[in-house]
Amino acid sequence: MPSRGQKRVDPICAVLITLVVARAVVPGAVNYLSATHLSLYVSDVSVQTPAAGTAAAILTILLGLGVVGALARAPRVQPDATGLIVFAGLLALPLLHPSAVGRNQVVELLLTLGVACALWRRGAGRPELAYLGALAAIVAGYALAQGVLFPEHAMFADRFGNFGTSRKAIIGDDQLAGPFGHSNTLGIYCALAVPFALTISRKWVCALSTATLTLAVLWSSSRSALIALGIFFLIVLVTTVTRRSRRSAMRLWGLSVLGLTVVVPFATTDPAAFTRRGAIWMGSIELWREDWVTGLGTDTYERVGALFNSMGPDASSGHNLAVGSLVVSGLAGTVLIYGCLIALNVRYGRDRPHDDGLPAFLAIFGTISIMEYVWVLSAGGELFPAIGLPMMIALVGADWLKGTGTADAGAERLRLKSARSTESRG
Repeated sequence: MPSRGQKRVDPICAVLITLVVARAVVPGAVNYLSATHLSLYVSDVSVQTPAAGTAAAILTILLGLGVVGALARAPRVQPDATGLIVFAGLLALPLLHPSAVGRNQVVELLLTLGVACALWRRGAGRPELAYLGALAAIVAGYALAQGVLFPEHAMFADRFGNFGTSRKAIIGDDQLAGPFGHSNTLGIYCALAVPFALTISRKWVCALSTATLTLAVLWSSSRSALIALGIFFLIVLVTTVTRRSRRSAMRLWGLSVLGLTVVVPFATTDPAAFTRRGAIWMGSIELWREDWVTGLGTDTYERVGALFNSMGPDASSGHNLAVGSLVVSGLAGTVLIYGCLIALNVRYGRDRPHDDGLPAFLAIFGTISIMEYVWVLSAGGELFPAIGLPMMIALVGADWLKGTGTADAGAERLRLKSARSTESRG
């Protein structure tokens, strides 16, 4: 699956992507050098060490400086701005309820928009996605090493701080969380990065990265991530044996699971179904009906979780893409999100000479989103490098007017324009 003749990653894009990943992962890694992972109720506030807060502040400043520096450079390509405008619209959805958006969140949204503009001007595409997969493998490797060397700071404990009590653990009796607050976060992060790791051009790096990410998913015991990754590997095997189009299979899978994200929660009537997700979905749908057009804002579950409610203490989100989107941003935001995901599945599901991993990424994301709400577009989120950043590159790197992907047409337009300018001066 590695792409032959793959272009090199743009150095400025590499710096920005590295800073984005560091901003999302390093504060947690610093935090769990001394703290332990605890399964907290949604109304609790997880403890962050002063060192972790300092690391987050420093990395936010560095990322801001990196964005300014990248925007100050001349553009590498002249891409179509359609995708950038759509991404900006998605990013602005929390502003439907300004009172729910704090000052820090506004800073993160502006910083994320700056990253999008910089990657758009630099023509981020296939090489940058492969680089993102390699960075994710490094994160997974760190988590695995922490699990072996310092398990008391790497494993996810129960609500009483006990280890070795997990009933869903696959490796040993614990769930690996590593630098993340929850073991499910590690599993989802790594599962979503596997398609990009498989596009790394050096075969040994590709194989090592894929194996590291897969092992981290197994040790995390994230059921949604394991199911999604299992289906992915099964499709890879079947399409390899039958010589069928892998992109078409991934597109069909991606569009099918998007439909399931809507059907499953609305068809569920048992509160105890899917480990009490039924109660969360039923309660969330009732919340959404209070304002079905624009929803109730990004702080809805934080407010509801602070009170006694029928959804239970695990209702930290809608635990489903459709339900979570409806509650947070209403029908208006949900239509935009689903329209964007359908367009990306159709666009990148077409056969292309090089594999960029995006069809598989979108399908894995959709599968996970049946049982989890992991729509993270802000640079401050732990899952942003795994979800928001690839979505950003998929949108801003495509020439939507010409029907091409990952900024190839934009680079070609800029090359032709420069050639014509040189000829006219001559």
